[in-house]
Formats: sequence, structure tokens, C-alpha cells
Amino acid sequence: MKQRKMKRKSWMSFTLIELLMVVAIIAILASVLLPALRKTRDTAKKIQCVGNLKQVSSCWYSYIDDYQGVLPPALWGTYWYVKLYNQLGYDSTPVVQYPGACKKTIFLCPSNNAYTAGASTQWSYSVNYGMNVACGIKWTSGTGTYSQKIENIPNPSRAYILMDGAPIADNGSGAKSARVYIEYSDVEKSGFIHGAPQPAGLTNIMYGDGHVNSEKMSKINTADYTVYRNVIGF
Repeated sequence: MKQRKMKRKSWMSFTLIELLMVVAIIAILASVLLPALRKTRDTAKKIQCVGNLKQVSSCWYSYIDDYQGVLPPALWGTYWYVKLYNQLGYDSTPVVQYPGACKKTIFLCPSNNAYTAGASTQWSYSVNYGMNVACGIKWTSGTGTYSQKIENIPNPSRAYILMDGAPIADNGSGAKSARVYIEYSDVEKSGFIHGAPQPAGLTNIMYGDGHVNSEKMSKINTADYTVYRNVIGF
């Protein structure tokens, strides 16, 4: 009888030790695999974000072709993405009523937290890309809509046109709007910011020649924001 009880205790002890070992192995594997999975997920998001921006680039140049080389306007009230929304053949009325609102997924970057799905009862603010203000606003005037022609951009392969936009204040419903215009300047002084950093300190940029690339925020060159020349009325 005693021998049978000892065997049962020994079997139970052995099972408990095995269980603890399995738990420990799972914990070790999780600590090793989770960072790798997170990195893979971030990479997938970056690829999708770059892909979306490439589609925006195609739409951008379709607009330019239709308007004799004139860029979409960079001015509040005549938002560049509203023009592209029209270019895609969709009604932009809700977008105009709620500036920053756009439901086309190509305007969203999955790794950008400027978008909060379902936060607004009407339209969620969901444009994650910002346009270089130097492409069109004539600061000395303060009125009217100004833009420029694509041919006036110096060094188009280096000129920043669109970039990931950083989130700003919410719209009162919990949804955050991305900065739809950007410039290289002091945020406290101007209210702008030069793009939104993504994983690994990268930001996605569309250049003047239409190509898209991910760049380190630390390597962004101030001179490449200077794209304005011969600003025209539009």
C-alpha cells in the first residue's frame, strides 16, 4: 500500500515538474519570438504604407496631367487631398464639410496613430499624409489659392512633396487629425512638423519625381523642403 502511494506521489511530482518546464520553455520562446514578430509586423505596415503612398503619387500625377502641370493647391479650405479624392471619382462633399475626413484607405498609413477608427459619429479624420506647404502657399498674400507647376520644382528627385503627417488635436470626438501640411520649422513657432516618425525612426516620403522612399528622420535635409519657385495664382 505504501509503495503504491509513493509511486502516485512520484508520478504527480514528475508531472508538475514537467508542466513547469513546459511553461518555462514557452516563456523563453515567447521572449525570443515576440520581438521578431513585432518587427515583422512593423515591416509589413511600412510596406503597406509605402504602397499606399505610391498609389497617392499616381493619383497626384494624374491630377497634374489633367491641370496642365499645376500641382494640387496647398491651402486651407482647398485641401490637396480633396482634389485627389475628386480625381478618384468620389464625391468630396463630406470631406469639405469635415476637413481632414477621407475614407479612402490609400490616404492611411497603418503604422501612423493619427487615425482612430470609429471615433467620430460622422467622419473619422483619416488622412495620414502631409503636403509640403512650399508647394503652393503664398504667405505674403494671405488670400486666394496658390500653387505652382511641376516644372518649377528644382531637383525633383530630392524635393519632398508628401510625407507622413504627425497627429495633432482631436476633433472633439476622440479622432486625431494628421497634419495635412508640413514644413521644416520650429513646431512651437509655426504649428507645423516635418513628418511623423514611424518604426525605427523612419518616415515615408513622396518626392517631386513621383518616387516613394522611407528615410531616417535624422537624415532629412532642410534644403529639400525648398521646392517653391514662380508661385502662380490657381
